[in-house]
Amino acid sequence: MKRVLTAAAALILAGFGIVAAATPAAAATPRCNSYVSVPTTHWDVLDQYYMSAKVPSYNGSTNCYLSQQSSVVNNAVKVLQTDLNRCYGYHLTVDGKFGSGTYSALMGAQRSAGLTGGDVDGVYGSITRDAIDWVTYKDVHQRDYCNPLL
Repeated sequence: MKRVLTAAAALILAGFGIVAAATPAAAATPRCNSYVSVPTTHWDVLDQYYMSAKVPSYNGSTNCYLSQQSSVVNNAVKVLQTDLNRCYGYHLTVDGKFGSGTYSALMGAQRSAGLTGGDVDGVYGSITRDAIDWVTYKDVHQRDYCNPLL
């Protein structure tokens, strides 16, 4: 009886807009809309400098996601496509569209990075960001390498 009353109260309050329904965690993570250059833990021995990497972001935060369902065209996807081409040998058109080719390439990169099970999903998020290699660079000599961020 107590459960019935609690459910009824929640429905009444929701009807007045007082109680909001819970949303999935993915819904709370914003879609990447650009990129930022972030320092990595990789040291360039020749130049005595920590390397940087361009990483997808949402308004400066790297806590964001990209997926085939996003149906957006933006620079965040272009950075990801460039990374997949240069670090994993794919030949994606760098057009900023997260299509089936980007989806398949990202799954391949996730597997190559050692992710397993549900983490190999073709969705870019924090787990993938921390696992895959990124094109790391130092502006002075325009050399680049592929390294994980951490």
